[in-house]
Amino acid sequence: MDRAAESEFSEFMHSRWLQLLRLGFVLTGDTGLAEDLAQTALARAYASWPRIRRAWDPDAYVRRVMVLRFWLDMTEAQVAETLGCSVGNVKSQAARALARLRAGTDLGEEVSREQL
Repeated sequence: MDRAAESEFSEFMHSRWLQLLRLGFVLTGDTGLAEDLAQTALARAYASWPRIRRAWDPDAYVRRVMVLRFWLDMTEAQVAETLGCSVGNVKSQAARALARLRAGTDLGEEVSREQL
């Protein structure tokens, strides 16, 4: 991914974090699972960012990943097939994206139940 795309994804990720936590909490009822779900959705978005940014609706894509993976309890392979990505690509890109998410200083802050 080029620098412009990396920067665009980073901005997207930071601006949507709290919204994704809220959606994750609505789906799971658990703050920890909500964080895991939001990270997974963003990792998958990162893996497909060039395609997602061309579609001009990254929010819908991330919400779709969260619902497919958690609500419908699909496997990584099923989500990859549904979204048109290879499983290997999803796994490798997801691992890199999760590492970036975990390294983000402002993303690791505790979120209170009131904020959700």
